[in-house]
Amino acid sequence: MDLEMLGEEIAADAEAVDPLGAVEVIEDYKPLDVECAAVGLALLRGIRARYPDWRLLVDGDGGDENLKDYPLEENDELTITSV
Repeated sequence: MDLEMLGEEIAADAEAVDPLGAVEVIEDYKPLDVECAAVGLALLRGIRARYPDWRLLVDGDGGDENLKDYPLEENDELTITSV
Protein backbone atom coordinates (compact mmCIF):
# COMPACT_ATOMS: atom_id res chain seq x y z
CA MET A 1 0.00 0.00 0.00
CA ASP A 2 3.06 2.29 0.11
CA LEU A 3 2.23 3.95 3.44
CA GLU A 4 5.80 4.32 4.73
CA MET A 5 5.45 8.09 4.95
CA LEU A 6 2.82 7.67 7.69
CA GLY A 7 5.45 6.19 9.99
CA GLU A 8 8.35 8.33 8.90
CA GLU A 9 10.86 9.43 11.53
CA ILE A 10 11.97 13.05 11.70
CA ALA A 11 15.03 13.21 13.94
CA ALA A 12 16.10 16.38 15.74
CA ASP A 13 19.00 17.24 18.01
CA ALA A 14 18.19 18.28 21.58
CA GLU A 15 19.36 21.80 20.74
CA ALA A 16 16.57 22.05 18.16
CA VAL A 17 13.97 21.86 20.95
CA ASP A 18 13.89 25.51 22.06
CA PRO A 19 11.38 26.37 24.82
CA LEU A 20 12.22 30.10 24.70
CA GLY A 21 11.62 30.15 20.96
CA ALA A 22 8.32 28.36 21.51
CA VAL A 23 7.16 31.04 23.95
CA GLU A 24 7.47 33.58 21.12
CA VAL A 25 4.80 31.82 19.05
CA ILE A 26 2.25 30.46 21.52
CA GLU A 27 -0.59 32.05 23.48
CA ASP A 28 -0.47 29.97 26.66
CA TYR A 29 2.58 29.46 28.84
CA LYS A 30 1.75 26.42 30.93
CA PRO A 31 4.77 24.05 31.04
CA LEU A 32 3.12 21.32 28.98
CA ASP A 33 2.00 23.84 26.34
CA VAL A 34 5.56 25.20 26.03
CA GLU A 35 7.04 21.70 25.84
CA CYS A 36 4.55 20.65 23.17
CA ALA A 37 5.18 23.78 21.12
CA ALA A 38 8.97 23.42 21.38
CA VAL A 39 8.86 19.83 20.14
CA GLY A 40 6.29 20.71 17.49
CA LEU A 41 8.44 23.52 16.13
CA ALA A 42 11.48 21.23 16.00
CA LEU A 43 9.37 18.69 14.11
CA LEU A 44 8.14 21.33 11.68
CA ARG A 45 11.70 22.52 11.01
CA GLY A 46 12.66 18.91 10.27
CA ILE A 47 9.71 18.48 7.92
CA ARG A 48 10.54 21.76 6.16
CA ALA A 49 14.16 20.63 5.71
CA ARG A 50 13.07 17.29 4.25
CA TYR A 51 10.19 18.58 2.14
CA PRO A 52 10.96 22.20 1.17
CA ASP A 53 8.24 22.24 -1.50
CA TRP A 54 5.42 21.50 0.95
CA ARG A 55 3.32 24.59 1.65
CA LEU A 56 0.50 23.22 3.82
CA LEU A 57 0.46 20.91 6.82
CA VAL A 58 -2.51 19.76 8.88
CA ASP A 59 -1.41 18.43 12.27
CA GLY A 60 -4.58 17.96 14.32
CA ASP A 61 -3.05 19.57 17.42
CA GLY A 62 -5.47 21.53 19.55
CA GLY A 63 -9.14 21.16 20.31
CA ASP A 64 -8.43 19.33 23.57
CA GLU A 65 -11.15 21.31 25.32
CA ASN A 66 -13.67 19.53 23.12
CA LEU A 67 -12.45 16.19 24.46
CA LYS A 68 -12.66 17.34 28.10
CA ASP A 69 -8.87 17.25 28.61
CA TYR A 70 -9.24 20.50 30.54
CA PRO A 71 -11.25 19.94 33.74
CA LEU A 72 -13.30 23.14 33.53
CA GLU A 73 -15.05 22.50 36.82
CA GLU A 74 -11.68 22.48 38.64
CA ASN A 75 -10.41 25.80 37.29
CA ASP A 76 -12.34 29.04 37.74
CA GLU A 77 -10.11 30.87 35.23
CA LEU A 78 -10.63 28.34 32.47
CA THR A 79 -13.72 28.58 30.30
CA ILE A 80 -14.59 27.32 26.85
CA THR A 81 -14.25 30.92 25.67
CA SER A 82 -10.77 31.31 27.21
CA VAL A 83 -9.53 28.10 25.64
